[in-house]
Amino acid sequence: MLEHLTDTYRAQLKQRVWSKIEQAAPNRCWLWSATTDRSGYGKISVHGRMVIATRVVYELTTGQSLTHEQVICHRCDNPACCNPAHLFVGSQSDNMADMHRKRRHSQNQKGERNGNARLSAEQVREIRRRYIPHKVGVKRLGKEYGVHHDTIHKIVTRKSWQHLS
Repeated sequence: MLEHLTDTYRAQLKQRVWSKIEQAAPNRCWLWSATTDRSGYGKISVHGRMVIATRVVYELTTGQSLTHEQVICHRCDNPACCNPAHLFVGSQSDNMADMHRKRRHSQNQKGERNGNARLSAEQVREIRRRYIPHKVGVKRLGKEYGVHHDTIHKIVTRKSWQHLS
């Protein structure tokens, strides 16, 4: 990705990248402090194109150019981490296998720990307390909490968030 950059642009990019990383001890996560995507991965513009910051960090620190098929995986499982010691190259299949091996996929994450959750545990308890059929219904609660009424229905019928009392 960076192999076509001029030495001047590469030096400027390196300076920009490191100015956006909060470096800590060598074994700790070094957090990206600028723009992130919805999943928490750092993003940076390279020649007008937004790219994942860890790819840039990896290429700048190792000098290795990555193919489009290669992904950067985290040993620490922290999307915002840019510590080169925590990064390794793999395929998307490698990354998915790593995720399943570490039991990080959403099916194993309950409630707020699930990256797809739009509500907090407290909001779910509140919805269950407030729900009254034909008075305070699923459509009204869905609008109030900014989720689809089917989500509310699954909450009140305990088809989702079963782990909450």
